[in-house]
Amino acid sequence: MVRRFLLILVGVLLSFVGITPRNFFRVLDDFARHIYDLGFGAVEWLFDYLVLGAMLVVPIWLLIRLLRARPKDDA
Repeated sequence: MVRRFLLILVGVLLSFVGITPRNFFRVLDDFARHIYDLGFGAVEWLFDYLVLGAMLVVPIWLLIRLLRARPKDDA
């Protein structure tokens, strides 16, 4: 019941600011076309930052995972 009320409330708020389902999907379509029109340079730029972030996050995640997987001493 709460979820239904929340869905209706969010729908009313989005409608209040002028966002309709048709408008929402049109904006998403325009955004996708704009990214495509920018060319693959934008995709390359995004990929560079993705790899750069992964170079930092993945080793830290792996280290934490290995440290948590150690058997604990029950001395």
